[in-house]
Amino acid sequence: MKSFERIVIGCFALLSIISCKNVERQNAEKKVKIYSQFVDSVEVLQTKTAVNNWNDIQHQNDLKIVNAKIALNKINNKETIEKELNESTIQFELFKSKIMVEQEKIKLETTTINPE
Repeated sequence: MKSFERIVIGCFALLSIISCKNVERQNAEKKVKIYSQFVDSVEVLQTKTAVNNWNDIQHQNDLKIVNAKIALNKINNKETIEKELNESTIQFELFKSKIMVEQEKIKLETTTINPE
């Protein structure tokens, strides 16, 4: 009877571990999806709006990518999810470059129009 109890307890422990791993994987998938959706949403902003709100956009990006990376570090076999995160990161960096160029243009125009 005791061996049966041990088997049952062992099964419950194993199920708990598997369930926990699934929850961590789902959390990582969710965090990466949130980040990817964020990148998609800022990328469609008008350039002027993005330039004017750049500090907030960059701050939100930093928070979301850190949350995604923390969640990813808690799981194994993360290549597929990590690939999505990397693709979104590249997408954001390209967008960021575009906004940085636009900010420089605005600075140059302002300097040319209003030399100090």
